[in-house]
Amino acid sequence: MSTWQGVSCNRLDVVEGVFIPPHTHPRASEFIYITQGRLYIGFINIANRVFARVYAIGEVIIFPRGLIHWQFNIGEGPVSAFAVLNSKKPEFQTIAPSMLGSGVMEEVLQKAFWLDAWTVNRLVEEFVPIAEFIRGTVRL
Repeated sequence: MSTWQGVSCNRLDVVEGVFIPPHTHPRASEFIYITQGRLYIGFINIANRVFARVYAIGEVIIFPRGLIHWQFNIGEGPVSAFAVLNSKKPEFQTIAPSMLGSGVMEEVLQKAFWLDAWTVNRLVEEFVPIAEFIRGTVRL
């Protein structure tokens, strides 16, 4: 739900084994409050340090604007949480599809990820359909 006051609020219901992939919100910080279950949550700060642990009922985490973060239900039952973002349009940019499925020159990807041409080609083949789906150019 997006409000006229510049806040977006979402309820997250995450079944066992579901992974919300690394992503950013370029226009918002995010606050998550766990209401049911346990969720493995992490983010990477601007010094490339990982902060990750399992969060339980009643716990809160805040992701600063634009930082890479993820959530993973590690399989201990369903999880519910509320996510509040301080923007009506926080946007959602997934990391892997953004890099591997957007048409970035493969030589750039090889250098960025220290991978050989064959590996990059295989990854690009996997992520192009995902990126097209996210952009809305592929319909189910």
